Formats: sequence, structure tokens, C-alpha cells
Amino acid sequence: MAAAVETANDAIAVHGFNSDGRERVRYLRIKSFDEPMDAVVRARFAGIGSSHSTRLGTALRHAGSYLAERRAFRKVLVVLTDGEPSDIDAPDPQYLTEDARRAVQQLRRRGIDIFAFGIGGGRFAQLDRIFGERRAFRVPRIEVLPQRVMQLYTELKK
Repeated sequence: MAAAVETANDAIAVHGFNSDGRERVRYLRIKSFDEPMDAVVRARFAGIGSSHSTRLGTALRHAGSYLAERRAFRKVLVVLTDGEPSDIDAPDPQYLTEDARRAVQQLRRRGIDIFAFGIGGGRFAQLDRIFGERRAFRVPRIEVLPQRVMQLYTELKK
């Protein structure tokens, strides 16, 4: 997907994150806007693995700050998620949901469009709450994800 967007002469960055409590959020820049989709970036993609928790609000703020520095006609943040923010030091799941929702609202006020793809067969009860019904999409199987993301990309290009 990143290669396709780059081929269309649009800038794309890909980041990931995980958390292990409030003080240990790891934010990983896999591909920056200025890097080509070369062997080094492809190796980073190949090395991605999941671990720990998902303190989504913090990650959204990091991504938003990175996007805010960028000069562009339109700034779009696409989130791939299991739809359930969680972390070891937050026993109330609503706390992290509301934190992520506030982060989305703050970024939208700054002119950043945010969309989310909930991946898997879950209900994604929190996805609509965080991102809004019109900007939260369900993808039951990972094989469908590239097609759905490219559909969104095509719509945004109109």
C-alpha cells in the first residue's frame, strides 16, 4: 500500500507503536515521508511484530505532531487497530477509550483527517466512539485490508 501511494507521487509515512504502561510507550517510525520504499524500509516492514499493549491516545498525539510539521494540502492519518485501547496500568478501559477520542478530536481541530480500520472479527465497540461512525471501518480479514485502504485512498483523491 505504501508503495502504491508513493507511485502516485503522494507522500506517505508509516509508524507503529506499543506500550507497557504510561511511561513506556514505544513509537516506531518504519517509513518517514522523505524515505523511498527501498530495501531498508522493506526490511523494517518485514521486522514488524506485535507486542505489549495499545495506549492509542498517546500514539495518536505522536503521529499528529509528526503530521503537523508537514506542509501539505491535506493531512490524513490512517490507523490500523484491533479497536480496543488497553494498557497494564489502566484498569478502566473507558479511560483509554476517552483519551484516544480526545486525541482524535484535538487532531481534527488541527486540520488532520483521521480514519481507522478495525481488523478482525471483533465487535469493535470502542472504534466508533473513538473515531466516529463515518470514519471507522471494519475489516474482518487482513487479506481485505489492502483493498479497503486503497478504496479510502481513491475516495480521498477525488
